[in-house]
Amino acid sequence: MSSPWREHESSEYGALGWISNLDALMIGSILTFFVAIAALYAYAQADSELRKKNLKEEAGVAEVNDLERKIADLISQIQLLRAELEKRNATIAALESHQRALEAAENEWKLAYAAAKADVETLRKELDELIKRIAALEQSLKLKGEELAKVKTEFEQLKDLSKTKSELLAQIKQIDAELQAMKREFEIILAEANELKKKNASLEAQNLKMQQELAAILKKMQEMQEELDRLKTEAKRFRVEEFIVRRQLLGIPSDLQSVAILVDRSLSMKAQDDGKNMEAAQGGWEVAKETVRTWLAGLDMERSVLITFGTDVKVFPEGAGLLETGQDDVGRKNRDALLAQLDSLKPGGYTNTLGALEKAYERGVSTIILFTDGEPTVSSDGNHGSPEELTQKILTLAKEKKIPIVTVALGDYGYPVYRPQVRDETLAAAVKRGEVRPRLMEFLTSLSHDTGGTFIGKAAYAAANHAE
Repeated sequence: MSSPWREHESSEYGALGWISNLDALMIGSILTFFVAIAALYAYAQADSELRKKNLKEEAGVAEVNDLERKIADLISQIQLLRAELEKRNATIAALESHQRALEAAENEWKLAYAAAKADVETLRKELDELIKRIAALEQSLKLKGEELAKVKTEFEQLKDLSKTKSELLAQIKQIDAELQAMKREFEIILAEANELKKKNASLEAQNLKMQQELAAILKKMQEMQEELDRLKTEAKRFRVEEFIVRRQLLGIPSDLQSVAILVDRSLSMKAQDDGKNMEAAQGGWEVAKETVRTWLAGLDMERSVLITFGTDVKVFPEGAGLLETGQDDVGRKNRDALLAQLDSLKPGGYTNTLGALEKAYERGVSTIILFTDGEPTVSSDGNHGSPEELTQKILTLAKEKKIPIVTVALGDYGYPVYRPQVRDETLAAAVKRGEVRPRLMEFLTSLSHDTGGTFIGKAAYAAANHAE
């Protein structure tokens, strides 16, 4: 088959048959010269573009080195904060143990105080009984004294009535013996009363001492409670500082009051086990789930919503609300529910990124975290569309909303949708020559940059899929 040049040459010869062979050779040489000049100019343009790309890559390397130094500093800060937090936690545990011991001592003193109080009450009742007995004896002595006076009067009277002296003396002795017996009983009762008074005074002194010791224990417990509250406040402050350092380490915006977590569950996220590389077989879906689990536990996301998307879009919780996912008991329970919902889903369908973002904007969140391994392929109504057009729609919408988006690239985010055969060379070499353009990475970096977010690439997974 003849070339266009030969056809052109043949037509020229046909039209100018009178030109000699020498003239034809000169004309051909001139044309060849101009073609060579055009080829050299195209080569110079390609070389200039290659030099520009090399300069950009060198600048990127310097930026990466600077980021690595910053990351090392932040990791060092986390280690220091964790050491201080462990020290504070140990002090809190010791104070809590001491507090429990004081509470046990307080209970023992309360029991002893109650027993002593019961003994005092018993002794008071016995004392009251003795006082009553003493009063009765005094009354009896008074009566006996009156009888003795009466007997003496009668004795005087009986002198004139011819009573014998011996009978009267016997009666007097009997009355006197009774009086002596009553006196001894009165002395015994009085001694018992004095002993009870002494015991009562001792118990009251012991009770006062116990009250003073109990007051000292309560004061100590109050001081320990104040110290425990202070340490807990300080530990909470350290935890907040640790959250801040973790956010800085990941490059995540500081406002995590309300977060929408968007996870791609299209078919491409499914694990692909080729029997050669277990990391590659893990799949973007498992990587995304594990990252969400780690970030929920390690970052202070106060309220969250989970949005997964394939061809359709699923939202958890349903409705217009957000889940409380803070660091308290309610937050831990809700985080478990969110992760259980994520575990219950399976990858399948196409990539409806636009529909997922629209759902996130409806919730009025302050930050969006997007996990995906591919460009959008369907619109929000589920119909297929051009990735270029859908990407542009998403970028336009994100710029209008101005909500920071943290993009997490999974899988082969450094490769194009259709890449040439570069099996015998590295990806970097192909990029330098302009044969590979990482479209997904460009889309996600633009999306994060335009909204004030951050781009994060799961490079280990991407490299694993092309380690052959």
